Amino acid sequence: MDACRYLGALIVGAVLGTGKNELLSEGYSPVPGYWERRPLVSEIKEVATGSFKTRNPPHIRGTAYVVQPLEAALWAFHRTDNFRDGCLAAVNLGEDADTTGAVFGQIAGAFYGYIVKVVVKKYKRHFLKRFPRKRSGM
Repeated sequence: MDACRYLGALIVGAVLGTGKNELLSEGYSPVPGYWERRPLVSEIKEVATGSFKTRNPPHIRGTAYVVQPLEAALWAFHRTDNFRDGCLAAVNLGEDADTTGAVFGQIAGAFYGYIVKVVVKKYKRHFLKRFPRKRSGM
């Protein structure tokens, strides 16, 4: 549950336009003092206080255990400056790469605005061909 709360805080902050340094600062929350009032469990608190900034593979791992893909996704986000490079860094850690990539994609997508800027524009025609709008009366 706390991994989701922290991830949600990061996504909200990214959507609000929070800078990367602030977003990745120790214990970031878009609501000041939130973690003091509703503390994170120790494993997530360790990630939220920046474990991903000081560790490197093989101590950064993308396993199926919720704490590790969160830390791995933040490690990739912290060390890169664009969606593509970060996504590659995240999934190339291996193990449960799809989970790590999914977590990275949520954070980075919110931060870089990837979905709106790239995916929709690039694939709009494909989606419209594949899923045409239903005509009225059908």
